Amino acid sequence: MTRNQQQRYQIKRQKELERYLRDSAKYADAQRAKLEVDAHNATIESLLSVHHQSADTIDWKDLAFALPPHTPAFYSTNYLRKKLLIFSALESGEKIETQLQEKAKQDENDYLDRCGVKEKDTEQWHELKKLAIRILATDMTAYSEALQAFEPFSELSELGSEIRFKAFDPKKVTCTLKINGLEIIPSEVKTLTSTGKLSVKAMPKSKFHDIYQDFACGCSLRMGREIFALLPVDYVLANIEITQTDPATGNLENFPILSVLLDRRTVESLNFSQLDPSDSMQNFVSRGDVRVSKKTGSFAPIVPLCFEDLALDSAYGENLNFLITKIGKTLSRIQNASKAI
Repeated sequence: MTRNQQQRYQIKRQKELERYLRDSAKYADAQRAKLEVDAHNATIESLLSVHHQSADTIDWKDLAFALPPHTPAFYSTNYLRKKLLIFSALESGEKIETQLQEKAKQDENDYLDRCGVKEKDTEQWHELKKLAIRILATDMTAYSEALQAFEPFSELSELGSEIRFKAFDPKKVTCTLKINGLEIIPSEVKTLTSTGKLSVKAMPKSKFHDIYQDFACGCSLRMGREIFALLPVDYVLANIEITQTDPATGNLENFPILSVLLDRRTVESLNFSQLDPSDSMQNFVSRGDVRVSKKTGSFAPIVPLCFEDLALDSAYGENLNFLITKIGKTLSRIQNASKAI
């Protein structure tokens, strides 16, 4: 190759490398843009699907009558395998005996390890059995212990800072979740252009608040599902709280923004993978619409529902019948008060 040819080759090679670097940068930018959009969409989806999952139902009767763990058997697996190899090779001597002793020790250590596991499993079996008997006996203290043992709200705790639980009676419990504020919802919408570039726009306020409303309602549904899967209760009063500035004091305070009475029969009849969390509230007695005031930019606090004010029978009650009865009683009181005047 002549000097001129070599120079032309170097120039050509340089241009190829520069073009490759430009294409690589474009490719990297496109990949980065796609990753940002995927991450953004995943964040929104996780907030809107919080009600989809729940733990498996705990069968307390099964735990109460479960048999204890089996005592492990002793196996000479390592010793016999080594002895078979020695026999096949027709070997003998003091060294062989030492190797057999080492294998026998391995079998013994394996057995002791399995005995240790069995001891721990037996201890856990005893604790679960006692807990199951107490829960079946409607010991409400055991309800709280079951929550601590099984931690059904571990995922929800990532979306909020505090969960409180209280048993009203053996069939009714109250659960309150303080969720993160509006900052948990992305303030921007990220999409890809037709050329694969990242497009970032401010999220419309209506969409922003719709997402937060579905998120809050989804959290209340998730609380109900987790409680019904864990405890033998018929009703869960699910309350949602947020922390925001109190305009009267200027201090941060906890404000309830949603209160929902969930009953087991209705919850178990719903198709959670298809329903809209906000729309599903019409299936229950609820208070609060999780809407931000256009004037103040904050949520309107509510007075949460309480079991003392709800006329629930010991079995399941139809929400419509409950409301009709409640309205009828209220009208009767108004009419009686009018007659007295």
